[in-house]
Amino acid sequence: MRPLAKIIRSRKGSTLPELMIASVILGLGLAAAAAGLKSFGDVKFKTVGASAKNDITASLIDNIRSNIAQYQMNFHSSNDTDPVLGSLVTDVVLDPEQLPFAWSNNFVGGADDCPDCPGRYGYIIQPLDSYKHLYKVTVRIINTDLFEGHKDYIFITGNK
Repeated sequence: MRPLAKIIRSRKGSTLPELMIASVILGLGLAAAAAGLKSFGDVKFKTVGASAKNDITASLIDNIRSNIAQYQMNFHSSNDTDPVLGSLVTDVVLDPEQLPFAWSNNFVGGADDCPDCPGRYGYIIQPLDSYKHLYKVTVRIINTDLFEGHKDYIFITGNK
């Protein structure tokens, strides 16, 4: 048997099949890395966009919460039904087709001012039956770019 050092020294280079196999392995590795980077970029783009829109949603809700005294109040209890429609007053006032405000990434205002905005919102402020100076606020938000249907945000706030 020849010593390993002599075997290594006797080889002059790689054969063509070895170079082809190495090239294929390297190509597959680069293709996988490129696909992974593209997928990462797509996820990052969607996440940043959704985060920005969620920040706008949070801003809308915080604006209502912090300025509660400036908004019109509905004096129906949260369990009252509309006498004509028989639905809860909240569902009548916050009908998704009739929400009065529109919003997008760069606009917040009346629905008539932005008919193409993907977002709509409205709110109802109702006094709590059992607690003086506490109010239940229901904010209904729609955004066709973010989710299907509507989302309701409900919180309790006080005002003296």
